[in-house]
Amino acid sequence: MAFHRLRPAQPVVILGDFNAVTGTDRTCYPTVLGPHGHGTPNDNSERLLNFCSGAGLRIGGSWFQMKDIHRLTWFSNDGFTAKEIDHVLVNTRWSLLRNCRTYRSLEFDTDHLPVIVTLVIRLKRLSKKTVTAPLYLNVRALQNQSVSSRFELELSNRFAAVDEDSLANWECFRETMQEVANITVGIKPFSKRDWISDKTRDLICQKRDARLHGEKSSLQEPEQGVQVVSKAGPTNLG
Repeated sequence: MAFHRLRPAQPVVILGDFNAVTGTDRTCYPTVLGPHGHGTPNDNSERLLNFCSGAGLRIGGSWFQMKDIHRLTWFSNDGFTAKEIDHVLVNTRWSLLRNCRTYRSLEFDTDHLPVIVTLVIRLKRLSKKTVTAPLYLNVRALQNQSVSSRFELELSNRFAAVDEDSLANWECFRETMQEVANITVGIKPFSKRDWISDKTRDLICQKRDARLHGEKSSLQEPEQGVQVVSKAGPTNLG
């Protein structure tokens, strides 16, 4: 049965016509049947209660005190017989069920009344994860002769102290290179690059001034300059 493949922590709601009344005897089913059961039990009642007991379910309508006009779900054609045989079953996380009743105002071509339940679902609040920017080595520092010489010396000293078997291991090689680079080269300082250059800003100001002063002939040169700088790409804007 698909129900048994669900995790116990998952909220489960089962709706249906079980063709069984609950009765009022809670002696053997105190966690399944509430204090407001209804009807005279029969064989189907015992099957329903046993199923709920084994599956850890509760019969939702039995836990709310309602008038019969808000409880009975099926009416016979004889005009007198009425029973509560449509139920809503919820598992042990039944705090999500706040109300369960029938509505007579809804008209359908059936001898059953709709059972309406009110559910309250609490969503788990997710903690915001802080995203740290990746750290990059300042490889440009190797252009300095003193830094490059220090890096080579430190690296040769580290490799001289490591045996050949460990040196053949990629993890050991990578960690050694990373440690030496962190000591000698260092981490590249983070700098937020401006997305527009000073040259582009000057061209924009010239275009704005020419437009405000009505100098249409002077608009062409700044516009061409802005287009040239824009086509050059973001690498040439700084």
